[in-house]
Amino acid sequence: MDEQLPPIELSPDTTPKAPALPGAVVLRQDADALIDAVLADLFIHAGNCVRAFGDFHLAVSATPEIEPLLRRLMFDLSYRDFPWGRTRVWMVEEVDVPDEDDRQRWPGIRGHITEVSGIPAEQSHQIFAREPDAAHRYTSLLREHLGWREKGHDRLDFVLLPLQPGLALGGVIGVQSDDDTLVATVPETPRRTAITTRLVNSARVVALFAAGPQAALGVAQVIERRANKRQDLSAPASLLSPRAAELRWYLDHLACG
Repeated sequence: MDEQLPPIELSPDTTPKAPALPGAVVLRQDADALIDAVLADLFIHAGNCVRAFGDFHLAVSATPEIEPLLRRLMFDLSYRDFPWGRTRVWMVEEVDVPDEDDRQRWPGIRGHITEVSGIPAEQSHQIFAREPDAAHRYTSLLREHLGWREKGHDRLDFVLLPLQPGLALGGVIGVQSDDDTLVATVPETPRRTAITTRLVNSARVVALFAAGPQAALGVAQVIERRANKRQDLSAPASLLSPRAAELRWYLDHLACG
Protein backbone atom coordinates (compact mmCIF):
# COMPACT_ATOMS: atom_id res chain seq x y z
CA MET A 1 0.00 0.00 0.00
CA ASP A 2 1.37 3.39 -0.98
CA GLU A 3 2.36 5.62 1.88
CA GLN A 4 -0.18 8.45 2.21
CA LEU A 5 1.38 11.89 1.81
CA PRO A 6 0.44 14.59 4.29
CA PRO A 7 -1.97 17.21 2.95
CA ILE A 8 -0.47 20.27 1.35
CA GLU A 9 -0.92 23.31 3.55
CA LEU A 10 -2.10 26.30 1.55
CA SER A 11 -1.07 29.76 2.65
CA PRO A 12 -4.10 31.83 3.57
CA ASP A 13 -5.07 34.65 1.24
CA THR A 14 -4.21 37.84 3.12
CA THR A 15 -5.47 40.21 0.43
CA PRO A 16 -7.99 42.55 2.08
CA LYS A 17 -11.34 43.20 0.55
CA ALA A 18 -11.59 46.53 -1.25
CA PRO A 19 -13.48 49.03 0.95
CA ALA A 20 -16.94 50.19 -0.09
CA LEU A 21 -15.95 53.58 -1.51
CA PRO A 22 -17.57 55.57 -4.31
CA GLY A 23 -15.79 55.34 -7.64
CA ALA A 24 -12.99 52.92 -8.47
CA VAL A 25 -10.70 51.34 -5.88
CA VAL A 26 -7.17 50.43 -7.01
CA LEU A 27 -5.66 48.04 -4.47
CA ARG A 28 -1.97 47.09 -4.28
CA GLN A 29 0.03 45.16 -1.72
CA ASP A 30 2.33 47.96 -0.57
CA ALA A 31 3.15 51.64 -1.06
CA ASP A 32 5.83 50.95 -3.66
CA ALA A 33 3.44 49.06 -5.95
CA LEU A 34 0.76 51.65 -5.28
CA ILE A 35 3.00 54.49 -6.47
CA ASP A 36 3.60 52.62 -9.71
CA ALA A 37 -0.16 52.22 -10.22
CA VAL A 38 -0.84 55.94 -9.70
CA LEU A 39 1.97 57.08 -11.98
CA ALA A 40 1.05 54.65 -14.76
CA ASP A 41 -2.50 56.03 -14.80
CA LEU A 42 -1.27 59.63 -14.58
CA PHE A 43 1.13 59.12 -17.48
CA ILE A 44 -1.53 57.61 -19.76
CA HIS A 45 -4.08 60.27 -18.84
CA ALA A 46 -1.63 63.11 -19.48
CA GLY A 47 -0.88 61.82 -22.96
CA ASN A 48 -4.57 61.38 -23.76
CA CYS A 49 -5.37 64.95 -22.65
CA VAL A 50 -2.54 66.45 -24.69
CA ARG A 51 -3.76 64.61 -27.78
CA ALA A 52 -7.37 65.65 -27.17
CA PHE A 53 -6.95 69.24 -25.95
CA GLY A 54 -3.35 70.24 -26.63
CA ASP A 55 -2.47 70.56 -22.93
CA PHE A 56 -2.74 68.88 -19.54
CA HIS A 57 -3.77 70.50 -16.24
CA LEU A 58 -2.44 68.75 -13.14
CA ALA A 59 -3.31 69.86 -9.60
CA VAL A 60 -1.14 68.31 -6.92
CA SER A 61 -0.84 68.51 -3.17
CA ALA A 62 2.87 68.66 -2.32
CA THR A 63 2.48 67.00 1.06
CA PRO A 64 5.02 64.52 2.50
CA GLU A 65 2.67 61.69 1.50
CA ILE A 66 2.74 62.73 -2.17
CA GLU A 67 6.41 63.65 -2.49
CA PRO A 68 7.58 60.02 -3.04
CA LEU A 69 5.29 59.90 -6.11
CA LEU A 70 6.76 63.11 -7.47
CA ARG A 71 10.32 61.91 -6.97
CA ARG A 72 9.63 58.68 -8.87
CA LEU A 73 7.82 60.58 -11.62
CA MET A 74 10.95 62.68 -12.12
CA PHE A 75 13.59 59.94 -12.05
CA ASP A 76 11.95 56.74 -13.27
CA LEU A 77 12.87 56.26 -16.93
CA SER A 78 9.40 54.84 -17.60
CA TYR A 79 8.08 58.42 -17.42
CA ARG A 80 10.84 60.27 -19.27
CA ASP A 81 8.36 61.10 -22.04
CA PHE A 82 5.87 62.78 -19.72
CA PRO A 83 4.54 65.83 -21.65
CA TRP A 84 5.89 68.52 -19.33
CA GLY A 85 6.10 71.04 -22.15
CA ARG A 86 2.29 70.84 -22.52
CA THR A 87 1.51 70.57 -18.80
CA ARG A 88 0.34 73.21 -16.34
CA VAL A 89 0.88 72.40 -12.68
CA TRP A 90 -1.49 73.87 -10.11
CA MET A 91 -1.11 73.89 -6.34
CA VAL A 92 -3.88 72.37 -4.28
CA GLU A 93 -3.03 74.52 -1.27
CA GLU A 94 -0.57 76.91 0.29
CA VAL A 95 -0.08 77.89 3.91
CA ASP A 96 0.43 81.48 5.03
CA VAL A 97 3.77 81.00 6.80
CA PRO A 98 7.25 82.55 6.35
CA ASP A 99 9.37 81.27 3.48
CA GLU A 100 11.66 79.29 5.78
CA ASP A 101 8.74 77.43 7.42
CA ASP A 102 8.70 73.76 6.36
CA ARG A 103 4.90 73.77 6.24
CA GLN A 104 5.04 75.83 3.06
CA ARG A 105 4.00 73.77 0.01
CA TRP A 106 5.61 75.67 -2.85
CA PRO A 107 9.17 74.40 -2.17
CA GLY A 108 7.86 70.87 -2.73
CA ILE A 109 6.39 71.81 -6.12
CA ARG A 110 9.48 73.78 -7.08
CA GLY A 111 12.00 71.20 -5.90
CA HIS A 112 10.23 68.07 -7.14
CA ILE A 113 8.71 69.38 -10.39
CA THR A 114 9.62 72.87 -11.59
CA GLU A 115 13.39 72.66 -11.22
CA VAL A 116 13.87 69.10 -12.49
CA SER A 117 11.11 68.26 -14.98
CA GLY A 118 11.91 70.70 -17.77
CA ILE A 119 8.47 72.30 -17.50
CA PRO A 120 8.52 75.99 -18.52
CA ALA A 121 8.61 78.00 -15.28
CA GLU A 122 5.54 80.03 -16.28
CA GLN A 123 3.48 76.80 -16.45
CA SER A 124 3.99 75.99 -12.78
CA HIS A 125 1.59 78.19 -10.83
CA GLN A 126 2.27 79.29 -7.27
CA ILE A 127 -0.34 80.37 -4.71
CA PHE A 128 0.90 83.51 -2.95
CA ALA A 129 -0.88 82.76 0.31
CA ARG A 130 0.69 85.68 2.17
CA GLU A 131 -1.11 88.15 -0.09
CA PRO A 132 -4.56 89.31 1.11
CA ASP A 133 -6.12 88.64 -2.31
CA ALA A 134 -4.46 85.24 -2.82
CA ALA A 135 -7.74 83.37 -3.51
CA HIS A 136 -8.96 85.97 -6.01
CA ARG A 137 -5.63 86.01 -7.85
CA TYR A 138 -5.47 82.23 -8.15
CA THR A 139 -9.09 82.01 -9.26
CA SER A 140 -8.37 84.53 -12.03
CA LEU A 141 -5.33 82.55 -13.13
CA LEU A 142 -7.30 79.29 -13.26
CA ARG A 143 -10.11 80.87 -15.26
CA GLU A 144 -7.63 82.46 -17.67
CA HIS A 145 -5.82 79.22 -18.55
CA LEU A 146 -8.74 76.81 -18.38
CA GLY A 147 -10.87 79.23 -20.39
CA TRP A 148 -8.93 78.48 -23.58
CA ARG A 149 -10.74 75.17 -23.84
CA GLU A 150 -14.25 74.77 -25.15
CA LYS A 151 -17.02 74.79 -22.57
CA GLY A 152 -17.33 71.48 -20.77
CA HIS A 153 -13.61 70.74 -21.09
CA ASP A 154 -12.52 73.86 -19.16
CA ARG A 155 -11.60 71.95 -16.01
CA LEU A 156 -8.66 70.35 -14.28
CA ASP A 157 -7.60 67.05 -15.85
CA PHE A 158 -6.07 65.27 -12.85
CA VAL A 159 -6.14 66.13 -9.14
CA LEU A 160 -3.71 64.17 -6.95
CA LEU A 161 -4.46 64.22 -3.22
CA PRO A 162 -3.36 62.32 -0.14
CA LEU A 163 -6.13 60.81 1.94
CA GLN A 164 -5.56 61.80 5.53
CA PRO A 165 -7.78 61.62 8.62
CA GLY A 166 -9.55 64.60 10.10
CA LEU A 167 -9.48 68.04 8.51
CA ALA A 168 -6.70 67.38 6.03
CA LEU A 169 -7.51 66.28 2.50
CA GLY A 170 -4.36 67.57 0.87
CA GLY A 171 -5.55 71.01 1.91
CA VAL A 172 -8.77 71.01 -0.08
CA ILE A 173 -11.26 73.29 1.61
CA GLY A 174 -14.73 72.00 2.36
CA VAL A 175 -16.82 74.39 0.27
CA GLN A 176 -20.03 72.69 -0.85
CA SER A 177 -20.07 71.55 -4.47
CA ASP A 178 -22.93 73.86 -5.47
CA ASP A 179 -20.87 76.91 -4.51
CA ASP A 180 -19.20 78.79 -7.40
CA THR A 181 -16.01 79.40 -5.43
CA LEU A 182 -12.90 77.87 -7.04
CA VAL A 183 -10.30 78.98 -4.50
CA ALA A 184 -10.86 80.02 -0.89
CA THR A 185 -8.89 81.25 2.10
CA VAL A 186 -9.63 79.86 5.55
CA PRO A 187 -8.75 82.17 8.45
CA GLU A 188 -7.44 79.41 10.68
CA THR A 189 -3.98 79.25 12.26
CA PRO A 190 -2.02 79.23 10.10
CA ARG A 191 -4.23 80.67 7.39
CA ARG A 192 -4.28 78.68 4.16
CA THR A 193 -5.52 79.20 0.63
CA ALA A 194 -6.67 76.19 -1.39
CA ILE A 195 -8.77 75.04 -4.28
CA THR A 196 -12.24 74.02 -3.19
CA THR A 197 -14.18 70.79 -3.39
CA ARG A 198 -16.30 72.50 -6.07
CA LEU A 199 -13.24 72.74 -8.35
CA VAL A 200 -12.07 69.23 -7.45
CA ASN A 201 -15.51 67.76 -8.15
CA SER A 202 -15.47 69.25 -11.64
CA ALA A 203 -12.11 67.65 -12.52
CA ARG A 204 -11.69 64.88 -15.08
CA VAL A 205 -9.93 62.48 -12.68
CA VAL A 206 -9.63 62.77 -8.89
CA ALA A 207 -7.00 60.44 -7.44
CA LEU A 208 -6.68 59.87 -3.69
CA PHE A 209 -3.49 58.20 -2.51
CA ALA A 210 -3.68 56.30 0.79
CA ALA A 211 -0.74 54.17 1.90
CA GLY A 212 0.19 52.80 5.30
CA PRO A 213 -1.70 52.30 8.55
CA GLN A 214 -1.92 56.07 9.16
CA ALA A 215 -4.20 56.35 6.11
CA ALA A 216 -6.61 53.67 7.38
CA LEU A 217 -8.37 56.18 9.66
CA GLY A 218 -9.08 58.46 6.69
CA VAL A 219 -10.59 55.52 4.79
CA ALA A 220 -12.68 54.56 7.83
CA GLN A 221 -13.98 58.12 8.20
CA VAL A 222 -15.22 58.21 4.60
CA ILE A 223 -16.92 54.81 4.94
CA GLU A 224 -18.59 55.79 8.23
CA ARG A 225 -19.94 59.06 6.85
CA ARG A 226 -21.24 57.38 3.71
CA ALA A 227 -22.94 54.70 5.80
CA ASN A 228 -24.68 57.43 7.80
CA LYS A 229 -25.46 59.39 4.61
CA ARG A 230 -23.80 62.56 5.79
CA GLN A 231 -21.22 64.85 4.26
CA ASP A 232 -18.98 66.35 6.86
CA LEU A 233 -16.43 69.16 6.84
CA SER A 234 -14.48 67.22 9.46
CA ALA A 235 -13.79 64.59 6.77
CA PRO A 236 -13.49 66.51 3.47
CA ALA A 237 -13.19 63.30 1.43
CA SER A 238 -16.86 62.70 2.19
CA LEU A 239 -17.58 65.88 0.17
CA LEU A 240 -16.05 64.42 -2.98
CA SER A 241 -18.69 63.58 -5.55
CA PRO A 242 -17.23 64.35 -8.98
CA ARG A 243 -19.67 65.27 -11.72
CA ALA A 244 -18.86 63.57 -15.06
CA ALA A 245 -15.48 62.60 -13.63
CA GLU A 246 -13.73 59.53 -12.32
CA LEU A 247 -12.97 59.20 -8.63
CA ARG A 248 -10.14 56.76 -7.92
CA TRP A 249 -8.97 55.55 -4.52
CA TYR A 250 -5.42 54.16 -4.57
CA LEU A 251 -4.99 52.03 -1.44
CA ASP A 252 -2.37 49.62 -0.19
CA HIS A 253 -3.26 46.71 2.09
CA LEU A 254 -2.38 48.58 5.28
CA ALA A 255 -4.67 51.49 4.36
CA CYS A 256 -7.58 49.04 4.23
CA GLY A 257 -7.22 48.51 7.97
